[in-house]
Amino acid sequence: RPAALYDYAAFCLRCGAEKQGRAEELLRRALQSDAEHTPSMLALAALLLHQGQATDSLFLPEAAALVHQVLDVSRRSQEEGGPFDPQVPLAAGLLFLITQAQGDGAKAEDVAGALQALQEAEAAGLAVEETEQPLHAQPSVGAQSSAGLFPEPSQAASIAASHMSARTAG
Repeated sequence: RPAALYDYAAFCLRCGAEKQGRAEELLRRALQSDAEHTPSMLALAALLLHQGQATDSLFLPEAAALVHQVLDVSRRSQEEGGPFDPQVPLAAGLLFLITQAQGDGAKAEDVAGALQALQEAEAAGLAVEETEQPLHAQPSVGAQSSAGLFPEPSQAASIAASHMSARTAG
């Protein structure tokens, strides 16, 4: 059922701005049906980001909270032995855009550095759990923690450098 609501919401979004309200309603219903339906969380976060940029920045904290929820779902899945969620980079990209729209340039740079470290690890053929440093991103106010997915901002550069060294040495 959440997948059908998500598909209908995606259709509404392709129909244009006049259907955005309907799409938001459908995505919220999908999340009422399954609070961990990642595609709906990401789509709603992207829609709220757009609304926050276009009309009212009050939409941005909810968008950030949804992205952190996606990251938490992915982290829990990995802790239970599941594979790395390929939607994590998309969530990180959305978080970057949200923090930029919120005017938090320092946090946006931290997210960008963490995403770069994640990409370096992937390029080096390392699974996220193979990295030596804990991965973490600080949530926005009101958002849940997404511990386990991104490097501490101060560690992002060193992780990327160590992965680069490992690639060039191997």
